[in-house]
Amino acid sequence: MSEKEQLPITLTELISTICNRINAAVNMYDTIITLNTCNSCNKNNSCEYVPEEGETVRLNCPLWEEIKEEENCEACKIDVDNPLEGQMSIEDIKK
Repeated sequence: MSEKEQLPITLTELISTICNRINAAVNMYDTIITLNTCNSCNKNNSCEYVPEEGETVRLNCPLWEEIKEEENCEACKIDVDNPLEGQMSIEDIKK
């Protein structure tokens, strides 16, 4: 049977088809957002595939490298027990 011979479909079948397509789109989105992109790559400035502004980033690129944090970066270290220690206070700024 062709699609024209299957019409008319019931409202329940139409809603079921729409729900299945929405679920498929949500699952695809959830998969895509977990993939590595150019924005989270260590080679961002030196890679030949870095997109220009407005272009699409590459998803799950085989050239992707994890960004390594500098071990001696004092600005990156935060004391979990006292996160504001060493930070400027409002009083310091007013001086």
